[in-house]
Amino acid sequence: MHFNIKDGKIWLQQNLTDRNPAEELVMKGVPRQDIVLGLQAP
Repeated sequence: MHFNIKDGKIWLQQNLTDRNPAEELVMKGVPRQDIVLGLQAP
C-alpha cells in the first residue's frame, strides 16, 4: 500500500493487497470525503 497525506486528505496511491484500506479507514472514523482514491483515473 502507498498513502500520501495532501491538503488534509488521505490519498490512496497504490494497493497491492486483498484488503480495502478506504473502508478500513472509514471504520476507524476517517470521513469518506477525506479519502481520495488516487489509484483511479480522474
